[in-house]
Amino acid sequence: MNKNQHIRRALTLVEQAKVDDSRRAIAAEREEILSRGKIYKQEADEERAICREILFALKAARLDQAEHPGVQPSADHPNLVELENAAETQLTIAALHRYATAMGKELKISLVSAGG
Repeated sequence: MNKNQHIRRALTLVEQAKVDDSRRAIAAEREEILSRGKIYKQEADEERAICREILFALKAARLDQAEHPGVQPSADHPNLVELENAAETQLTIAALHRYATAMGKELKISLVSAGG
């Protein structure tokens, strides 16, 4: 017999009952898990959109900086251009902070009252 071959045996009644209980528990939790997943995805999409907005503002500042004669653009680095152009970049606050620092800028995040 091949040592990698699996031998299947019938489950005992107790084992089958445990399997059935596990399947019922998973089925009962499935909708809640899917619902939470949708909420987490929506939140992540919103966060990505905010980070993209910040990235576009930093890119505009970099391009504006490059247009002024006598100003040495400190951010003409291939990694920054790659970050700007990557379609599915995992933007993080830390990455945006490093980008801003390379631009000679400071990234500030503020919390304000809604509507004000």
